Amino acid sequence: MSKLPFIIGNMATSFDGKLAPFDRSRLHISCKEDFDLRDQIRTWVDGVLIGGTTLLSDNPTLTVKSEELKARRIERGLTIQPAGIALCGQRSPSPDNNFFAPKDSRRIILAGSDFNGNYDNCCCEIYRFDTKRPNVSEAMKKLYERGITTILAEGGGTLMYNLLKEGLMSEFYVSVHPIIIGGASSPTMFDGDGFSTNEIPKINIIDNFHLSDGGIIYHCTIGNVKPRTSFLYNNFIIKEYIMSAMTEQEIFKKVAEIIAEITESDKEINIDDHLAEDIGLVSIGYVELVVELEEAFDIIFPDNLLTDNNLITVRDVIDNVKVML
Repeated sequence: MSKLPFIIGNMATSFDGKLAPFDRSRLHISCKEDFDLRDQIRTWVDGVLIGGTTLLSDNPTLTVKSEELKARRIERGLTIQPAGIALCGQRSPSPDNNFFAPKDSRRIILAGSDFNGNYDNCCCEIYRFDTKRPNVSEAMKKLYERGITTILAEGGGTLMYNLLKEGLMSEFYVSVHPIIIGGASSPTMFDGDGFSTNEIPKINIIDNFHLSDGGIIYHCTIGNVKPRTSFLYNNFIIKEYIMSAMTEQEIFKKVAEIIAEITESDKEINIDDHLAEDIGLVSIGYVELVVELEEAFDIIFPDNLLTDNNLITVRDVIDNVKVML
């Protein structure tokens, strides 16, 4: 049985679920928090996937811009940049498209049978399929065979619909912003042919986060699937096997944010601080700390964690988290 990548979706829409106006002109819907989430997800994945229309209209690089986030990729054993991946039908982008500009990451095109682009000077991998539009399942299998095991899908609507319909994407983030675009022909989050009555997927909203422009980010799964990612305390992580790739500094940052939230303190937290004497954590705060840590890192601590005085300093907290990851 062929293996498939783990695919996370991330999109920004208007209040009425549109991605762009009816003429498909580019519209900046997103706010800073959207870009922060997108960049954090890009820091964790092997590749960033878009559809052919998005490739032509947005002219994207699909890269991580922050030097700090690039360094985190290296610390996790990843390449400095995620691979840029485009699923194309017949229409081919110009070699001058920004998609081909990055020289420090793989560029991959999954092409239909009539695709005629020539990118000999662009260091681009092209995989052609026998149909005019590549079968999305076969395309994802090809990516897995080429070492792309985790993917961020960023749209557009037809790609996201096909990933959802084929059961390839079971988790996504969508930010809904306080504008209305309207238009029957305006592109939506999930275009394609649509679902029949007995096929309509059920969405579970796992969490939501308010944005500075009045919008909301929703973290969703399809059906009864257990979420494999988290965006608690404005830090994105992929749980399970990727979770073990977190650096000690990343664990410390998340732990410090949780402690600050519990104590409602702006005081700087250091790794060797005593939880009670330096930070002022009281007995009930320890219980809340354990609960928040279990939620944030998707772990379960042993019952004797508190009774045996295992949490004296911030470093003790980090060490216990690392053991459980």
